Amino acid sequence: MGGDAMRPFHSFLDSQEVNKISPDVPLANSLFQDAESRFHAFFPFKEPTKFVFENGYEAIRELMDSLLALRGFKSYSHEAPISFLLEQDILNEKEAKDIDHIRYLRNRSKYYGKQFSPIELGPLLEILLPIYGRIKEAVTKELTVH
Repeated sequence: MGGDAMRPFHSFLDSQEVNKISPDVPLANSLFQDAESRFHAFFPFKEPTKFVFENGYEAIRELMDSLLALRGFKSYSHEAPISFLLEQDILNEKEAKDIDHIRYLRNRSKYYGKQFSPIELGPLLEILLPIYGRIKEAVTKELTVH
């Protein structure tokens, strides 16, 4: 984190953090439904809390993994799907950096007890909303083809 260039997607394949699989439409559908359920359980939010933040990120992660499953990939990395969506022009450079930063902060929150105030979380959640919408649109478009 911290200004580093995002790893190219093929490097995740090379390191076996992502595996090539047959496109898996049932998995993609399941991940999509989980993302939608998670997202709508927390958004719109009354108060920006740690759980809203973590679940907003998780919903985006599930959408990204859904798209990977449709394209024939299984990721064991939180960074690989971001790199994939950037290379596929589903996310632009700023969105990819934003979601990678949110990934980093979510990791600090979930695994290291980092606390965030509502004032800190509010702007992060506002970043999540359009990114969720953009990825959801891409997944929905591909799901309708399958």
